[in-house]
Amino acid sequence: MGWDSERDLRLVVAPPDDYDFDEAHAHGFAVVVDRFDWSNVARGSVQQEELCGQWVEFERPAMEEAANQGIESLAGLAGEPGWEPRRQVWDVQGLRDGRVLACSDGVLAEAWLPDGRLEWRVPDEEGGRQLAVRAGQRDAWVNVERRRVRWVGRERVTEPPLVARVSLEDGRVLDSLRLDTSVTLTTRDDGWLALRTTAWDRRHPESAALIRPAGEAPDVRVPLGGFDRFNHAFPIRHCRQLLFLQGKEREPWRDKWVVAVDPAGPDGEPSVRQLFPLDWDAKRAGHLFGGPGIEVGSAENRDLVHAGAVHDGAGLLPGNAFVVRRSLGDGAARWVCTADFPATALDGDDDTVYVAFNSGELVALRTSDGAVRWRQQLEVGGQPVVPLSLTLTEAGRLLIGTVDGRILDCSVAAPAGQ
Repeated sequence: MGWDSERDLRLVVAPPDDYDFDEAHAHGFAVVVDRFDWSNVARGSVQQEELCGQWVEFERPAMEEAANQGIESLAGLAGEPGWEPRRQVWDVQGLRDGRVLACSDGVLAEAWLPDGRLEWRVPDEEGGRQLAVRAGQRDAWVNVERRRVRWVGRERVTEPPLVARVSLEDGRVLDSLRLDTSVTLTTRDDGWLALRTTAWDRRHPESAALIRPAGEAPDVRVPLGGFDRFNHAFPIRHCRQLLFLQGKEREPWRDKWVVAVDPAGPDGEPSVRQLFPLDWDAKRAGHLFGGPGIEVGSAENRDLVHAGAVHDGAGLLPGNAFVVRRSLGDGAARWVCTADFPATALDGDDDTVYVAFNSGELVALRTSDGAVRWRQQLEVGGQPVVPLSLTLTEAGRLLIGTVDGRILDCSVAAPAGQ
C-alpha cells in the first residue's frame, strides 16, 4: 500500500475467500484508486469494479514487516522511539482496587494502575479474547484463540488454543489448559465457569467443560448438542446461570434456544435446561444471531437484556440489529430497541444499559423501558474510534476498549429529569 501521487492510492487486494487457501496467502490484485480529494471521500464510495486489478504475487509476511519498519521510522521522527502499535482491546474489566485489566491483540493480559501507568503486561503472539476474574480478584482466566497460521515448508501450522490463569498481582501464568479446539467462556455470579468448544467440524464432541469457583482445571463435562458453530457468541454478565445458545442437531442455525447449564442437576450430575427460544417472534421468517447481554431485575423477577441481529438470507439489513429485554421465566419481550449495526459490547445495571455498536456509536438505554437516554459517536482528539469491549465499573463510570487499542475511562451521567 502506498501513494503514487496526491490522487493515486496503490493497494494490493486479497482474493475472495473462496479461492484456494494457499494461493490466497501468496497472491493478490494490484489496484490503483484515484480520487481528486482524499480528505472528502464518502464511506462506501469505492466501487467493486475499482478493486479489480492485475493478479500479482504477494508475500504477506514480507509486506507486514515492511509496514512495521515504516511505522517505526515514523515513530522515531515523531520523537517516540520504541513506540509499538496497539490493536483490538477484546475485553476490559475494572478491579476493586481501581486497576484496569485488559486483553488485546498481542497481549494475553495487562494491568493498568489507577493513575494510567502500565503495571504489568503478558505478551502473546495473538493475545487474549475473554477475561473471567475469579472471586477474591487474585487471579483471572484468559481465553486465548489460535487462528494465525505459520508456514513450515508447505505445511500450515496453528498453535493449539489455550485458557490461561494469570496472577493479578504480577501477571504470572499460574496454570494453563491446552485445548483441542477454541472455546468461548461463560460465567456465573457464584464463580462457576464454562468452556464451550467452537470447533467447526464434527470430530470434536459438542460439550462444555465446567470449572468450579475454586478449581484450577476442568472438573466435569456436560453434553451440548445442536451447536451453531458460526454463531456461538452469547456472553452474559451479572448472571446467576451459565447460559448458552443451542440449535437443532442437523440445522443448528435454526430455531435456537437459550439454555442453562446446571453444574449439579436434580440427580447431582451436570444437566442442560431449555429456557426459551432465542427468537421471541414465532412468525419471523429469518433466524437470529446472539450477542452480549446482562441479567437485571429483582431477586424474585429476573430479566435478560441482550443484543443480537436478525438474518433473513440477505445479510444484515437496516433495523435488523436489536437490544431486547426479556423475562427469564418465559422469554417474553418487555421492550425491543432496533439498530442498523451490530452491538459489539453491552453492560449496565437496573437503571441504564450501555450498548456499543460497530458503527462507533455508544447508546444509553433506560433499563425499565428501553427508551434512549442519550447517544453519541465516540471520538478521541476529534478522531472517531470504534468500541469493541465495554464494562460498567461503578455508577457513572465506563471502561471502553477500542478497535485501535485504546482503553477509555469515561464518566457518564443521565440527562437531568431522566
